[in-house]
Amino acid sequence: MGLVTAPASTWIENRKMIAPTFNMIILKEYFNTFVQESLILIEDLEKVAQNGNEIVCFEYLRICTIKIAFDTITGDKVERNLIDTWLEALTTYVILF
Repeated sequence: MGLVTAPASTWIENRKMIAPTFNMIILKEYFNTFVQESLILIEDLEKVAQNGNEIVCFEYLRICTIKIAFDTITGDKVERNLIDTWLEALTTYVILF
């Protein structure tokens, strides 16, 4: 169960711990990353839509989210072709620890 779907008692207990993460000064540091990755997402979706194809958003949103998370957590950019490799490594790390 994630924090968002957790009962109110769990949310209240953890809110104070995670609140500093969402400080506006900290979020401003990542603004350019949010904008750049959002623009790439829009371009990708427009390409699919121009061909008249149905858009299955999950994969596009997953890639965008992973890139933003990687960029903001590590300070580096992950290449699109390495996202699956990075995800596998992260999953393995989480399982091991």
